[in-house]
Amino acid sequence: MPICAMKLGELRVDLMPDHDDVLGFSNHWHPQALETAQPVSLGGDLSIRVVAPPLFVATKLEAYKGRGEDDPLSSHDIEDILNLVDGRPRAT
Repeated sequence: MPICAMKLGELRVDLMPDHDDVLGFSNHWHPQALETAQPVSLGGDLSIRVVAPPLFVATKLEAYKGRGEDDPLSSHDIEDILNLVDGRPRAT
């Protein structure tokens, strides 16, 4: 499991900092993604903040650029982008 991942029950969650002094790396797009994330209710008193799809794609493209090794077929970042595009009728 990646350094940024943790398990919450059966759910895997990636926690990404907005500056590099936490994990030793960061992403140019993380601060803007955090600043503009919108709250979404999960029912009851539970809500999460969701990053806008264009910013999510930007974070994934930057991550791929930094660690993709020019191999899109084995890239988890490219896989995440494809899942976003395939799973949403409208991604903007």
